[in-house]
Amino acid sequence: MNNVILSCLALTSAGVLWLSQRNSLEAARANQRVLQQELAAAQQTLADTSASVAGAQNLLALRRQELDWARRENAATSTAIQSAKPVPPDPVREGLWPKDKPYCYVSKQHLATIGFVPFSEDGGLTSEAATLFGMSAAEHAAVDRAYADFLDRTHELHLANAQVVETNAAANTENHREVTYRIPAMTNEFREVRGTFAASLEQTLGSSRANVFFKRAKSQLDDVYGQFGNDGYTIKYYADRKSDDTVEHEILIQKLDRSARNGYGRLRFPIDAASPMWKYRHLIGAQPLFPMPAVGSD
Repeated sequence: MNNVILSCLALTSAGVLWLSQRNSLEAARANQRVLQQELAAAQQTLADTSASVAGAQNLLALRRQELDWARRENAATSTAIQSAKPVPPDPVREGLWPKDKPYCYVSKQHLATIGFVPFSEDGGLTSEAATLFGMSAAEHAAVDRAYADFLDRTHELHLANAQVVETNAAANTENHREVTYRIPAMTNEFREVRGTFAASLEQTLGSSRANVFFKRAKSQLDDVYGQFGNDGYTIKYYADRKSDDTVEHEILIQKLDRSARNGYGRLRFPIDAASPMWKYRHLIGAQPLFPMPAVGSD
């Protein structure tokens, strides 16, 4: 009896143990399946992450290439800008007369004595003057306008004050004609006109450049008024018909006190800026006193 009971107990214990182990095995298998799923998900995530990293690395490489290209372009542009940038003046390093250079260095104090003409005979600023004084296109145009105004006002002074000098009635014949004008001294009036021009220069160029330029141009400005500075003068325009029917035109300019005179003969027509008549054409006109023989006529 006891043996039977013991056998039952042993079988019961074995069954309980088997059930317990079976339950544990099922639980372990369930856990394994969960872990496998999580592993598969993790592996997929890793694969996705690896693909993203690879894409990011490729994009980074592309951006680095673009950055290198931009740096090279910037370096090339900087080099081009540096090569095109004007070299600043350096007379200490280069000397006053740089070898193999198209320029030299001149002190501003010498600009008033350099042999150049500020204005051309036809009334414009010369390119030499504009270059020497570093004028921009706008400054060049402004100085041209100021000089044109100076010429107009000076001519107006002449016309307003010129007096016709009466000549002997017998002086004008079929072979001789003349006309003479007397220009009185107009020191104060001309000083005002010249002062207006100087003020325009200073407004355009600034006092430093304007002062030097005005000193150089002063003699040319005075010559517009007359050949003898601010002194009064007479200008005689006359013509003579020769025996061979040729005609010679001349002008004679003389100080009122007759202490100085200048004559110009063999005038050519039509006149141009090189003619001695050019600066006086507002007074004496630009036409010959006698009709000129046709070129090639007998």
